[in-house]
Amino acid sequence: MRIFYCIHSLCNSGGMERIIVEKANFLSKKGFEVFILTTEQQDKPTFYQLENNITHIDLGVNYSEYNSLFLKIMTLYFKEYKHKKSLKKIVTKYKPDIIISTFENEASFLPKLKDQSKKILEFHFSKGYRLAKKRKGLLFLVDWYRTQCEIKIAKKFEHFIVLTEEDKLSWYQLSNVSVIPNFIHSISECSNFSRKELLSIGRLSYQKGLDRLIKAFKIVHETYPEWKLFIYGDGEERDWLLGLIQEYNLVSSVVIHCPVKNIGEIYCNSSCFVLTSRYEGLPMVLLEAMSYGLPIISYDCKCGPKDLINNGLNGFLVPESNIEELANTIMKLISNRDMMIEMGRNAKVESQKYEREIIMQKWIDLFEK
Repeated sequence: MRIFYCIHSLCNSGGMERIIVEKANFLSKKGFEVFILTTEQQDKPTFYQLENNITHIDLGVNYSEYNSLFLKIMTLYFKEYKHKKSLKKIVTKYKPDIIISTFENEASFLPKLKDQSKKILEFHFSKGYRLAKKRKGLLFLVDWYRTQCEIKIAKKFEHFIVLTEEDKLSWYQLSNVSVIPNFIHSISECSNFSRKELLSIGRLSYQKGLDRLIKAFKIVHETYPEWKLFIYGDGEERDWLLGLIQEYNLVSSVVIHCPVKNIGEIYCNSSCFVLTSRYEGLPMVLLEAMSYGLPIISYDCKCGPKDLINNGLNGFLVPESNIEELANTIMKLISNRDMMIEMGRNAKVESQKYEREIIMQKWIDLFEK
């Protein structure tokens, strides 16, 4: 069986890029013929390693060529034309059995391709995530319009896959929607809770809300100055966040590291994972942290945390945007090592529901349906 994945690029260290590579590698090892088609790679190396027998083709569309919204709009028609023409040529040549869109630009025209493949749309965010960015003026209108188009687009696919039961409820208008969550590898290692270190991993962007974590940690630091916060990620807010750390006199206690490929040792050296995102799909980092036996503290954002965290059992859900409550919850956990260890144990048990073989069998069943 020949499978096409369509994604913007594979050069970033994001969760979507990682899970697509992981799925492609798994399927390739199972004997599937896997192609990954990108539009924005621009000759950059892939961040995550692909199996040698996976074919990666960049279509060279480069939707992100211009920063100006005006230029983006003016060139959109020509870039979409190039995208359609290039994709149709590849589909005609290789005749895939399955084509999977990650809700990038191809989603708007992929169902119109006249071939014999099954068309699947998978969504790595949550409904209305564009509006959660709270952009102003013309950008807000663009986000609103694109949000309205999402239902019409998703309806045209044979199968529409979301990551959580919470998000599925938001797409109540659709009859083709199903839930297949992200997966993790089975992990034998665990944190031993010997270090007084909090961990957060994510792109340094508005979505991840790391400014809120730094503000909460400032409160924690006043009572527990021996604890440290390590953040792993990169992005457009890096300089601003470093300025915030300096403003709060936390330079010796809060450290921002660049992304690393082998993150296991980092999880094992931590005692708690904190997520402060404003919106999510199903955060890979939460699943991974749980698999290493870390208790989770997360804002109750849409979507993902509510599917994973049983409040008070394997972690804590904190009301969205409440910085003081976030700080209090962190202090409640780090002041009680027995609670931390017990919650971490429960988190590891919960994570076993999301092991790779279990989740990938759901994908294979869908392909063969």
